[in-house]
Amino acid sequence: MSNKKSYDKISLVSNSSNIKLEIEFSKTQLEILYAAEIIMGQKGIENTSHRDIINLAGQKNTSAILYHFGSIEGVVNALFELRMKVQNQERSELLEIILNQEDYSNMDLMDAYIDPMYNKVFYDSDWSNWIYFLQNLIISSNGNKYYADKYRKAAAEIEELFAKKNHIENDKMYSARVSYNAFFFISAIASRKKQIEETENQFEQNSKKFNSLLDMPLDKENYISSDAEFLRFLKTTSIFILTNKESKF
Repeated sequence: MSNKKSYDKISLVSNSSNIKLEIEFSKTQLEILYAAEIIMGQKGIENTSHRDIINLAGQKNTSAILYHFGSIEGVVNALFELRMKVQNQERSELLEIILNQEDYSNMDLMDAYIDPMYNKVFYDSDWSNWIYFLQNLIISSNGNKYYADKYRKAAAEIEELFAKKNHIENDKMYSARVSYNAFFFISAIASRKKQIEETENQFEQNSKKFNSLLDMPLDKENYISSDAEFLRFLKTTSIFILTNKESKF
C-alpha cells in the first residue's frame, strides 16, 4: 500500500500582479486549517481544543491534528504559512513600486503596509475569518512569540524605511510603537468587519419587515463609514503612533 499523501495545490494569486504562489497542503490539512481559523477566531487560540477543530472539520479521526501538525501550535504555524506568504508577496510588490519613485511619503508606506491585509479581509471571501484569528493571536499569552516570528517579519522592511524617512532611531522604543500600532490596526480592522457583518444582518432583517426597500427608514450605507474614510483614519492614526506626530500629506 502506498503511503503517498494526496495533495491539492491551492493557487494564491496576488491582486497586484500575475505572480502565482503555490503552497501544498493535503485536502485533509486544508480542512483542519480552515476549521481552526474559524474556531480560533471565535473562541481564541488558548480556548480552542483539538475536538473543536476536528468536529468543525468533519474529521472522524480524533488524532488528525497530532498526525498532520503535531500540535495546536503546529496548526497556528501552518496557518501563517498559508496566509502570510501571500501577504508578504503583495507587500513586496507594492514596496517595489514605491522604491522606484523619486520620492515617497509616509502615506505611501502605509498603503503598502495596510492595504494588502485590508483588501484580503474585505474583498476575498476565502480570507473572511483571518482577521479574527489574527486578532485573537496578538492578544493571547503566546501571541507575541508568533507575531514577532511571523507577522512582523513580513513588514520589517517597511517599518525600517518608515523609521529612516522620519529620522527615528530604530530602537526598543520604536519597536514598542510598531507592536502597539499593529495591535491598533488589526483590532480596528476586526471591529470594522464585525460592524459590517452585523449591519448586513440587521439590514437583511429590516428588509423583511417592509413591503419594499423604498419603505425602509435606513439603507446599509448609512450605518458605516466608507472604505476611503476608514482607511484614511487607519493610516493617519498609524503614522501618529509610529512618529508621535500628526500626519501631514
